[in-house]
Amino acid sequence: MIACTGGTIFIVMLIQSCHSNLPVPTQNGAGTLGMRVNGSQWNAGIIGTSTSATHYKTQKAVQIQAEIGSGPSNSTFNIIINNVSGKGFYNMGVLNINTGSLLDSTRFWYGDDLKGSYQLSNPNLSLVTITKFDTIYNVISGTFTANLVNKKQDTLKLTDGRFDLRLDP
Repeated sequence: MIACTGGTIFIVMLIQSCHSNLPVPTQNGAGTLGMRVNGSQWNAGIIGTSTSATHYKTQKAVQIQAEIGSGPSNSTFNIIINNVSGKGFYNMGVLNINTGSLLDSTRFWYGDDLKGSYQLSNPNLSLVTITKFDTIYNVISGTFTANLVNKKQDTLKLTDGRFDLRLDP
């Protein structure tokens, strides 16, 4: 028999509440990315997740990737931002170099394969606001919104997106 005290319940509720909110917008390379996907929260940068940002200096492009979970229960989000020159407003897009990877485009998918893959429906319906782009301390921070669609034309509406990551030079 397991006894449960009020303190145990409080700790469990505290842990759950820590993960129920989007990350606070910061600009110090905290390793966070969060958004609402059709109104539901999606947070990376906590235990069991990974985040990364790669700066392709020659192409002036940035790729941001976040993943939650592993195997069939994982979900991954990838953003491509072209012509990055500093703080400002950008559209999401397709990487302007072809690495032969499916990660060359802005997309969101579930599971090991791309069965649940959603891609950018129209770059003009996306907005990335870069609030910090520091190539000396390698930090990129900002906010985003976008609409993504799958092959069946089902839509994912990404809102309240925010990220604060270290750039891999």
